[in-house]
Amino acid sequence: MAIEFLLCLALIIFPVIGLSAAALNWPGRLNAASGAAYEAAHSVVHSPAAEPEDGRARAVEVWTNHGYDTGDIEVAFEGDPTSRGGIYRATVTVVLPAIVIPGVGRIAGGSVSRSHSERVPDFESVS
Repeated sequence: MAIEFLLCLALIIFPVIGLSAAALNWPGRLNAASGAAYEAAHSVVHSPAAEPEDGRARAVEVWTNHGYDTGDIEVAFEGDPTSRGGIYRATVTVVLPAIVIPGVGRIAGGSVSRSHSERVPDFESVS
């Protein structure tokens, strides 16, 4: 009976606890990714220099301010931030771990993307 109990713990209980610990973190990661996408697009469109690197830096700053690692985020841009009336989109892809075991770390997982489209103002000064 003791061996069966240990097998039950190792094969059923611990993975369920790890999955639950990771799932509690998912809404926070998704919220941080949405905020990072918004800030990335907004900062490029409303910046006089309109540099994607500024938006990328802003997205990483938002992500790290939520307490996540900089290696867990990728930022991509689409569109022209200087095209008046155009649409500029920032897409943020973040790591979403499947199982987190305290003391061991992350096991498996995937990634999820969040994006934000910002309209380039018609009359605001852009360079």
